[in-house]
Amino acid sequence: MTIGQQLKDAGCDRVYGNTSEAWKEAFFSQADAMLSISGSYTAEEVVALIGRPHHPNAIGAAARVFAKDRDLIPTYEPAKQPSAHARIITRWHAK
Repeated sequence: MTIGQQLKDAGCDRVYGNTSEAWKEAFFSQADAMLSISGSYTAEEVVALIGRPHHPNAIGAAARVFAKDRDLIPTYEPAKQPSAHARIITRWHAK
């Protein structure tokens, strides 16, 4: 693992640990529901339904934990939210 990856992991762990349990539970619940209904989700879609956390980095951290715990498969697509300027985001799929 590179130093950059180690720093990324440490930052994600830190922000995830400082994120409220209520928001993490809401994220996991909504992502689970979307996986059950459509077989995939993006963090952008989940946050649109549950609201933003205390820090924007918590979104990616929660998505990473959720995807890793469930062994999800990533694909990539442009974000739909106009303020995201079509940046590439991850769509997570059930196996």
